[in-house]
Amino acid sequence: MRGVTDKLIVLSSLKYGDTSLIVKAFTYQFGVLSFMLKGVRKRRGGVVALYQPASVLEANIVYREGKSLHGINQPKHVFVAHKTTAELQRMAKALFISEYLQNILIQESPNEELFTLSVDWLSALEHDDSNEFYHLRFLCASLQPLGIRPRIPMRPEQIQFDLREGRFSHVVEHRDVLYEEEAALFLEGLEGRFDHLSSLQRWRLLHHFLDYVRIHLPWMKSIKTLDVMKQVFTETSTTKNV
Repeated sequence: MRGVTDKLIVLSSLKYGDTSLIVKAFTYQFGVLSFMLKGVRKRRGGVVALYQPASVLEANIVYREGKSLHGINQPKHVFVAHKTTAELQRMAKALFISEYLQNILIQESPNEELFTLSVDWLSALEHDDSNEFYHLRFLCASLQPLGIRPRIPMRPEQIQFDLREGRFSHVVEHRDVLYEEEAALFLEGLEGRFDHLSSLQRWRLLHHFLDYVRIHLPWMKSIKTLDVMKQVFTETSTTKNV
């Protein structure tokens, strides 16, 4: 057992018994770890609020070699990506990012580049309301540290996108393919050209990105937050920003 000062991104928090929490978090040094926080729910001072998904903390991690549950001492907020539940759009995007990370990461498999990228993007989301395509841009940016960023086409005749091989091609002879219109949409996403896309095109692009990641990281589960995002953006009459 050893104590290590580290930063972590909270991915999920589950009530355990009457007073405790089990928290899953993405740490810089260890990758994904699960923590048993005994008695934390009976403490005063908003301690439980530290552990809402997408919060970034600095803490002393009590790492227990070979164990499935670890400990946290002296946690403090670095920032929280959604300060109040009234900020529904920002909250939905932050929850999407945290659930996406939870679904793609493997327990105790560090990815320092992805961790740093995620912290930077969650920090920017906290301070900037202007980016209408935040979750799409983050999803695209995450492909590089995951080692699955597709190759950009070199020739005009490469009008199909091979989801398995991660490249544009003239002909793809299996079912995991995006044909001309959707391949062009995928390329626009990779190049960060979102401004002229309709709401429907952005939703299609989001699903194409997720399908691509799922093919290369087959343990990835469905993102439940997508339904929350649709509802939030519809109810706030800003579906165009999705």
